Formats: sequence, C-alpha cells, structure tokens
Amino acid sequence: MEVIAPVKLALSAGASSYATIFYALATTLPTLEGNIVNAELLMAPPIIWGLYILFSTNLTFSKIFLSGLLFSIAVLIKVPAIFEVMAIFCFWIISSLWNPKKIFQAITHSIVLSLGIIFPIII
Repeated sequence: MEVIAPVKLALSAGASSYATIFYALATTLPTLEGNIVNAELLMAPPIIWGLYILFSTNLTFSKIFLSGLLFSIAVLIKVPAIFEVMAIFCFWIISSLWNPKKIFQAITHSIVLSLGIIFPIII
C-alpha cells in the first residue's frame, strides 16, 4: 500500500521534531500533569513505533507482524490502545475499496497484524 501525502508530511523530519518536542513538554510538565506517570506515556512509544513500521514504504508480512507485536505491548499496558489498531484496519479497508485487487491485500495485512497482536496476549 502506498503512503499518502499527509502521512509523508507527518513523517518529515521537521514536523516530527516539533511534534515530539510538543508532546514531551505537554505530557511531562508537573504544572500540567502533576508528578505521576500516566499509562498513556508508557503505551505511546510502542504505538508510534508500530505506526512507523506500518507506514514504511516496503511493507512485508514480517514488518506487519512486528508492528502487531508492538501494538500488543501497548495493549498489555493499557487496553484502549486497541483503538489505534481498529483505525488501521479501517484505513486499509477504506483505501482499498476502489481497487478490488487491494481488498485481498488489506484483508491479509489485517490478519497478519491481528496474529501479531494476539500472539503475546496468548502467551
């Protein structure tokens, strides 16, 4: 699946640097959050790494499975991380609706990602 223009902009060096600095400041300043660690801070890195792998240009089944493992770590930390996975499934299905050949690809990618998520939870 090819990467669309907004994703390319979001993955650019300048935009990602500013977003990282803003996220770090907004979530760790004691005046905003206090001195406690939130589970969102712990589940964000696996989600971001998983999304980065999924939006890479050379998407293979091993990369999708690895991304599923990272999403599984995030789900084990806090269950609402599964909503990002549902958004990915919807993105794949909606982006393949106009090309019937890509529907099968979207379904197989979704199955491999699901296996990557389920595997660590079963263990």
